[in-house]
Amino acid sequence: MDKPISVGDLVRITHACCDPKNVVGYFEEVTRISNTSTDCGRCRTPHHGAHAWFRSGNHYGFPVAWLKRIPPLADLEGVLAQGEIKHPITGKVPA
Repeated sequence: MDKPISVGDLVRITHACCDPKNVVGYFEEVTRISNTSTDCGRCRTPHHGAHAWFRSGNHYGFPVAWLKRIPPLADLEGVLAQGEIKHPITGKVPA
């Protein structure tokens, strides 16, 4: 289940260099990955290594290390849930 991030994957941004409140937590679809250095579009800090670009049209690549891959539902089929899911207020397991 720990596949590397690739084109077409849904990812969550987990880190940003200068203004995390603007992008951390966003979900994006990867449209391109390249092993190119790029600068932050806001503070111009250089970042090296693999970068991903998104369908949303972001003009600056994000380092792949700052992204978490969201596995497709098909990849999760057959994975057993650990424990029962309880109602958040009553604490009871729905029938």
